[in-house]
Amino acid sequence: MRRRGLYFAPGGDFSVIGEQEVRCSAPATLICPANVPHQLFNVGKEPTDQILVLGIDSKIFDVAGNEMALPWR
Repeated sequence: MRRRGLYFAPGGDFSVIGEQEVRCSAPATLICPANVPHQLFNVGKEPTDQILVLGIDSKIFDVAGNEMALPWR
């Protein structure tokens, strides 16, 4: 199982990880457990920058449930 790690700088974030709601602001590190659905929402007035660490075979989906094309594939 793999976890996903995100680092936020700058900005604020509201996240839903499974049934848990989490708020954080930069600088912050958020670790999402493997196989747990999660969503991230920018709640700041400025765009947020994120560094995402994930496994090579991970998939990312948009809000409509469509798989997003990743640039390294």
